[in-house]
Amino acid sequence: MMRITVDAASVAELRRIIVGTCGDLMIYMRVKPVDHASKMKFWLCLSKGSIDAVIGNIMRALPQAEFGRITPLLPA
Repeated sequence: MMRITVDAASVAELRRIIVGTCGDLMIYMRVKPVDHASKMKFWLCLSKGSIDAVIGNIMRALPQAEFGRITPLLPA
């Protein structure tokens, strides 16, 4: 699970990067407005192998993105 926060204006670009980079490797994505909807927080559940690629692509396209902690999901 990976957390990312971006400006509300960057939501479409972040989604494009995530889907373009991860495709079928993304398990799910949750989006929630924060700070009176001036920012959006994303929770991504990705396969371990796609994390480095998606972080690199996000950092290049959206340098203002804020990355939170990356935590492994517990088995069901």
